[in-house]
Amino acid sequence: MIKKVLIPLIFTLLIILLVHFHLIKLGKEEEWVWKYHKFNFWWRAFFPISLFLLFFLILCFIKNKLLPISFILFFLLLFSFSLQVSFEYFSPIGMNRNVLVLSLPWMGGYFTEAMVSKCDRRYFRTYPQNVSYKHAKLHPPLNMLICRGCLWIFYRFPFLSHAILNFSHHTIYDASHAFKYMEEKLGWKSKNYERAALIFLSILLPFLASLGAIPLYLLLKEKGSAFLLATFYPLIPSLLLFSPGFEQILPLFVILALYFFYQGGKKRFWAGFWLGLGMLSSLSVGLVFLFLILLTLKEENKKESLLWMGGGFLLIHFLFWILTGFSILNFLYRLLPAFTEKGRANFVGVNIHRSYPFWVLYDPLEFLIFAGIPLSYLFLKGVRKMEKNYGWSFLAIFLFLNFSGISLSEVARLWMFLYPLFFLPAIEIDEKNILTWLLPLQFLQSLFFQANLDVFTLNP
Repeated sequence: MIKKVLIPLIFTLLIILLVHFHLIKLGKEEEWVWKYHKFNFWWRAFFPISLFLLFFLILCFIKNKLLPISFILFFLLLFSFSLQVSFEYFSPIGMNRNVLVLSLPWMGGYFTEAMVSKCDRRYFRTYPQNVSYKHAKLHPPLNMLICRGCLWIFYRFPFLSHAILNFSHHTIYDASHAFKYMEEKLGWKSKNYERAALIFLSILLPFLASLGAIPLYLLLKEKGSAFLLATFYPLIPSLLLFSPGFEQILPLFVILALYFFYQGGKKRFWAGFWLGLGMLSSLSVGLVFLFLILLTLKEENKKESLLWMGGGFLLIHFLFWILTGFSILNFLYRLLPAFTEKGRANFVGVNIHRSYPFWVLYDPLEFLIFAGIPLSYLFLKGVRKMEKNYGWSFLAIFLFLNFSGISLSEVARLWMFLYPLFFLPAIEIDEKNILTWLLPLQFLQSLFFQANLDVFTLNP
């Protein structure tokens, strides 16, 4: 068995050692690198390690048993969400980091934009001209509206604010140090409903990301190793490193779309619907819609499938336009100058430089590394066993994404939405013993990445 997993074992241990001893630069100096933590906080590792060992022992005990599907889905959701929470705790400042990541404008800007925007029809019709914060400016308004909705709920129902704050005060979600820091250092005196909304979002986003494990298992369940492979999903390093964040919920839209796409027939309407909704969070999700179109072109009933899928995709954008006045077509037109690094720098008012030849060679490597070496190995080995159209369609959208220059650097975060496409090829390696060996390696890589990489560049 060791021989079968020798290649991913060697590469996983090698990348762990290189990162742990800070021997490599993940990026290009003076342009963009993922920074390393400046001090040790390994004492917090007891939480994710103990959780993983507990779940892994249970998994080894039940993997060959015939289990009710309700138990499997509950186990996957509990496993996924628990790991999300434990890895958030496993940071220099614990769960206080969640509030800082969501509230500081240079980290995302969606919450701060939600606080200052008027959210009337004129605002959405001219979007993103009146958007104040750069990350929010480069994305459709769904992320901001989620933040706005949370603020509205806790503003209108003060008893909910009190309940959330009381809950957080008695759990690891206590963010009092973060709010104190923002008040003393940044001059932001937050109100109770704002604090409650931030804490609630720090729970909601990882939970939504964790939900992806359920439709993923349902998508793969025809194969005997589906249960084991689905447990790789919550251990994707990117999914854990960039939590909480709106990028981590994008895979959920993609997994739901894949699930309904492979149901076939009229259910492909919902594949288009979920990708259309995901595109209101990030335009990148539109590439997965293109991927599904390419898959459909080889089918006999392609016209009917394209109509159903296109209908769902267009319907959600039409409904969103009716409700808000936001037009995805107008947004795309206004955003065209920002589809290159130089244009994006002018669009958001930030001076940046990226060396195109370096990044188009380096980004695919970073993309595979941050998926987890074991999962990338399963994908690369399994894609040869898939129907050729799957591999060629994936390659087409990946080459476009890479060589277009839309994303030069930060692909560990920006391309996270593509990781669900790894699982259908990976399930072709239908050997439970191999997966059982590779799962701890996937966990170890995520653990050491979290311990060493300061992806949010937050220091206590």
